[in-house]
Amino acid sequence: MSIRTTTAAIVTVTMLVLMLVLMGAARAVVDSGFSQLERRDTDKSVRLSLNWVASLAPPLAATAVSYGNWTDTYRFIVDRNAAYVAANLQNAEVASIHVDFMVFLDARGNLVYAASVDRQTGRARPLPPGLMAFLSGHPAALRFTAASATAAGIIGLPGGPVVVGAAPIVTSQGTGPIRGTVLIGYALRAADVEALAQATGLAVTWYSLAAPGLPADVLAARDSLRRGTSTLVEPVDQKTVSGYGQLADLRGRPAVILRVTLARTIVAKGHTVLTDLVIGLLLFILVSIGVLVLVLDRSVFARLAHLNEQVSRFGISERTKARLPDRGGDEIARLAAGMNTTLDALERSRGELFELATHDSLTHLHNRRWFEDELKRELDKEDRLGLGGALLWFDLDDFKRFNDTYGHQMGDEVLVRFGEALRHETRRYSSLARLGGDEFAMLIPGADDAEAALAAERLLSSLLSRTFDIEGRHVSLSASVGLAVFPRDGGTVEELLARADTAMYRAKNTGRGCVASFSSPPAG
Repeated sequence: MSIRTTTAAIVTVTMLVLMLVLMGAARAVVDSGFSQLERRDTDKSVRLSLNWVASLAPPLAATAVSYGNWTDTYRFIVDRNAAYVAANLQNAEVASIHVDFMVFLDARGNLVYAASVDRQTGRARPLPPGLMAFLSGHPAALRFTAASATAAGIIGLPGGPVVVGAAPIVTSQGTGPIRGTVLIGYALRAADVEALAQATGLAVTWYSLAAPGLPADVLAARDSLRRGTSTLVEPVDQKTVSGYGQLADLRGRPAVILRVTLARTIVAKGHTVLTDLVIGLLLFILVSIGVLVLVLDRSVFARLAHLNEQVSRFGISERTKARLPDRGGDEIARLAAGMNTTLDALERSRGELFELATHDSLTHLHNRRWFEDELKRELDKEDRLGLGGALLWFDLDDFKRFNDTYGHQMGDEVLVRFGEALRHETRRYSSLARLGGDEFAMLIPGADDAEAALAAERLLSSLLSRTFDIEGRHVSLSASVGLAVFPRDGGTVEELLARADTAMYRAKNTGRGCVASFSSPPAG
């Protein structure tokens, strides 16, 4: 056999083997890449639908404020006069604000009055089944402690989800004491599904987790989402894929699951691309010589496959600290260098987003969300090790005076300086955060009631002994401190925050500038 024939045979066999290898590798790469794109597109569609549904609630809260911050409503909760009902709660009046029901509760959560209509026809109808049971079973979800507070969200009921907004009942001037709560809302119906479809171009179905007979795929999605997954994407068959996401109710518990169904056009396009790629590779191999194929495979294809593999790993693991190899000066090296630049920018953006998500933009202390997560971790540790700990709730005394007398800029500077003073006195093992407004909190792991009270007294003493130079004025600051220890005063984040807040108000009522424990008399 001649060298040419031998070479031709070797090249032919080599080309066929390379073609098979390249076809297999290409299919794996294309399937992986387009599947990732499909999942991201479906995930994006699910989040778009969740955001759309979530956006329905805040306008209801604003409407609830217009009724709750009204002296006429304030009187109605006490005298229950028929004139108020005749003027404001007739079927036509309720339907005119595009809601299905309005519920008025007193300060104890007892029903004062409820009006329920069909917002499309204006005819009277019963309240959504299960609504009053939810309200009576979870009174804390709608019990406000601040006149300016509101609540908005969704409630999963046996008959389907309802969107609600709520506000405290105070006078028209926004003063209390709070006499109760006004809750308004409407049930999500087929017309709302159509509105969502028109707004997003998506086929969406929602399911109340309180409803009986949920489909098997929804039950499976519920179990998966309970394990901490924010969204879930599952192929249904070769032609369709479904994405699932959940919405929490006013208690922060899962209430509604949304299912978005999409055609698998991205994967189908990937298969088309794969077919075209195989044909192109076959034609290329048939007209190419073995040496050129080997050279191209070594200098181009192998590097591109490695680059694609690295990029795919970034997409799966979301690691941005690793970087692509960019040795050499050709186009592939420059592409890797450009992608590394993009990864550097992504890393910086992620750090900035993490800072924004976990820190208060004014004082640069940790924010409430971070603090609640930290407290949850300490409570979990307490369950395992029994170490306990204490929570201190700080509230600046007479803070409103700074805003009213010197302006909000002065008030912001006071908050910054107060936060700096607390941070300066905070021990390394303690956690400090600004919860909002002029309220700050400190978590002291392992501390008992006496140790926490001593730490609070030390902080107050340090604060009272200093004079702050703020915008050319010498300012003295004081604070009232509420103290709660765990597990004695509560075993959940909500319980501990509420009881530390209660203790703080006890301190303010005692005389301010002092410490009060939830389970013992105030000191100082």
